[in-house]
Amino acid sequence: MQKSYVYKITRSDDLVYVGITVNTKSRFKSHERSERFSIGIKNIEILKECDTYEEAEELEEYYITLFNSFEQGLNESRNGKGNHNSPKFNTKGFKFSVESKAKMSESAKKRGI
Repeated sequence: MQKSYVYKITRSDDLVYVGITVNTKSRFKSHERSERFSIGIKNIEILKECDTYEEAEELEEYYITLFNSFEQGLNESRNGKGNHNSPKFNTKGFKFSVESKAKMSESAKKRGI
């Protein structure tokens, strides 16, 4: 069974983002490259290691509320699904285009994966 992780990123201006991932190394690297965190990341911490992705999804919403990272932080929604209309939206199972798959493959080859 693949572990999932709920994490918190504190930006250098002390704004907080809560997220979930199954691959911390890759996800944290993508955050470091994103415009949202371009002013700098102060701290990244794993809040909870979960046995299922579904458990992580539930806890993500709890931690967004706990840290108020929707109202006064960097989360785009209260439930962790971004600003998408569907409350069931997530990227698990997302079908990437052929072009996107090729770019990801090239990137992985460069990293030696």
